[in-house]
Amino acid sequence: MTPGLEHRSAGQTGQLALDTGHRYLVRRHVIAAGDGLASMAHLHRDETWVIVQGTARVTMGGRAQLVSEGQSLVVPAATGHRLENPGHIPLIMIAVLTGDYLGEDDQMMADLTPNLS
Repeated sequence: MTPGLEHRSAGQTGQLALDTGHRYLVRRHVIAAGDGLASMAHLHRDETWVIVQGTARVTMGGRAQLVSEGQSLVVPAATGHRLENPGHIPLIMIAVLTGDYLGEDDQMMADLTPNLS
């Protein structure tokens, strides 16, 4: 277990705040192989994710894509998203959160089911 790592679910999945300012927060997320983060959206912040180890399966707007080590993507505010580690090694992601409110209560569960109508 890594000191200072906040464990949010099974295995070694967790997060650690690396830096913070008035309108930004930088976190390191470690996602155990086969684990993932809940589907959610944030109303007041954008998130920029950089994958530094492993491969992530990211679902946004009902579409899934693989994001590999060294790649990044932006999750705009109010966009439903989910992050999973389909690999066999821990996934490490650096997340930069920016916006006018960065509190933990700025999240809501998101339905990522594609609209087929």
